Amino acid sequence: MNETVEIYPKQYEKILKATQDIGFRQLSELPIGPFLSALAASKQSGSLLELGTGTGLCTSWLLHGMSADSTLITVDNSAENIEIARHYLNSDPRVDIVLSDGEDVIDRIPPLSVDLIFADTWPGKYYYLNEALACLKIGGFYIIDDMKIRADWSEEHNSKIQRLIDHLSQRDDLAIAKLCWSTGIVMCVKVA
Repeated sequence: MNETVEIYPKQYEKILKATQDIGFRQLSELPIGPFLSALAASKQSGSLLELGTGTGLCTSWLLHGMSADSTLITVDNSAENIEIARHYLNSDPRVDIVLSDGEDVIDRIPPLSVDLIFADTWPGKYYYLNEALACLKIGGFYIIDDMKIRADWSEEHNSKIQRLIDHLSQRDDLAIAKLCWSTGIVMCVKVA
């Protein structure tokens, strides 16, 4: 049986090293990267939104899967983290790396205009959810990770996770898939 060789985005290893150098520990696990890349590839000429750039690891995976005519807005409110993303990814004309609060960016996006949202921070995930989902086109993907209940997280945080999953599951405008791998992925497709 042949081993599968993972093809990483061009700048991934450099971003990972720079991320480790500053001691940033809130990384998405590796399996989410290829998953996001595949979803981005399914949205040819797509408009994508990443809430929570971090240092740009998942951003690099989104760009890796995107078509040449797709666009990505990614936002984070940490200047230190976003500087790494800008250093390695800003030369790609498809990406707009924004230093701001997620709510401000969400407010500037027209309704029903985004094909994929990866919400990896609080705005657009634990609050400002309705506003973020209003930006999503019918047939668009809404992806969140870190949805597994964990013993090393507070009971309060684990309750927030469960409330969010319950809320998404009860919405009539979303088809939801709860994927029990990596850190726990929830993928929703807007249906109405």
